[in-house]
Amino acid sequence: MSLTKNKTILILGFLIATLFLSYQSIYTVAEGHTALLEKGNTAISQAEPGLHFTLPFFVRPEQIDLRIRSISFTKSNLLTADGHPLLIDYYTKWKIIDPVLYYQQTHNDSQQTQQRLTQIINTLLQNECARNTLNTMISSPNASTEVIQAQANQQLKTLGISLVDIGFKSIDFPTEANNTLLEKRRLEQAQIALEQRAMGKANAENIRLKADNEAALELAKATEEAALIRGQGDAEAAKIYTAAYQQNPQFATFYLNLEAYKKGFTQSSTNNNFLVLNTKASFFNDKEKLRLKS
Repeated sequence: MSLTKNKTILILGFLIATLFLSYQSIYTVAEGHTALLEKGNTAISQAEPGLHFTLPFFVRPEQIDLRIRSISFTKSNLLTADGHPLLIDYYTKWKIIDPVLYYQQTHNDSQQTQQRLTQIINTLLQNECARNTLNTMISSPNASTEVIQAQANQQLKTLGISLVDIGFKSIDFPTEANNTLLEKRRLEQAQIALEQRAMGKANAENIRLKADNEAALELAKATEEAALIRGQGDAEAAKIYTAAYQQNPQFATFYLNLEAYKKGFTQSSTNNNFLVLNTKASFFNDKEKLRLKS
């Protein structure tokens, strides 16, 4: 009876040891992960997702997460090239591209990796703000993130990781800087408005002077043309008068005398106009001759 009991204990012990060894020999790699098999402190091979077997106690699998991970940060006290303080809230997405190198550098410590990643990006972000103005940072954030991503990946190669994406969630001003910035903007806009009004006034004056010059030129041309036409008309009238006078010189003399007296009355500045005439003057003689002749 005692012998049977001992055999049972031995069998149970053997089964337990077998199960323990099997448990230590079998491991599973999850999807999106890889496993580094290390002996001592040295990685000897890499296992893909699935069920795997290994030597118990001698080789230990280390699970490495290859999926994209994201973290968010807020960085303050950033000064732009024109001296404006900024508060930038941004996010990053990163993943492991070289598991062996990553394990050698960080020993699969994700917290240490995130701290290192934060230090690199914050330094690059500070440098990017320092070389750009406020308007550039606000109007072209994608250009800044592309520069930061490219420079960060150059440094992260030594850690076996890659920065997949970086973006600004918000760009704001510290509370204490808002009033100063608003006052500065107000003064800048007032100066711009003053310059625009002065420029508009100068342009209006130039347009007015140009219009006056053009009007004076057109008036001079019109006056010249009118004088020319008037001279031509006077010459034509004189020609007609001469032809008419030659047909009856006595009547012409009489008519011219009447016109002379008419002008003498109408061009005077007083209303009490009168003439003292001699009855033997040529005017009356011409009139009498005209009457007798008719």
